[in-house]
Amino acid sequence: MQALAAAIADPIEQEIKRKEISSLLLTRHVLPKGERPVYQKKPTVKAYWISTEGEAREQELGKDEVEFPTNRIHTAPMIDVSVLKHGNIGTLLDIQTSAADEIRKEIDKRTINVLSAAVPNENTIQITALLPKN
Repeated sequence: MQALAAAIADPIEQEIKRKEISSLLLTRHVLPKGERPVYQKKPTVKAYWISTEGEAREQELGKDEVEFPTNRIHTAPMIDVSVLKHGNIGTLLDIQTSAADEIRKEIDKRTINVLSAAVPNENTIQITALLPKN
C-alpha cells in the first residue's frame, strides 16, 4: 500500500497545481528542511495566516517578525482491494482525481478565508439582488 500511495502522490500533486487558484493569489515559499517559517515585516502592518485548523489568524501591530505555523492538508482515499486485484486503472484514476479535488478545494477555501480576513470591513461592499419569480 505504501508503494501505491507513493505512486499516486505525484499525479495528485500535479492535478492540484493544475487546478488550484491559490498560486495565482499567493507566493509559495518552499522552506529547506528544518528551517522555521519566520519572516520580517513592518511593525505597522498586520500579518495574516491560516491556522492549523484552517481559520484565518492575524498578528497585531507592533511586531517586526512573524512565524507562521506549517501544516499539511491531506485526504485518505479508500481503494477497494478488487480494484487492485483486477487492475481497474480507470477507477484508480477516478480515486486519484477525487483525492486531488478534495485537497485543492481545502487549499482554495483556506486561501479565500485568509484573504477575506485581511480586507478591512470599510473596503467591502455587500451586494444583494432579488431573483425574478418564474
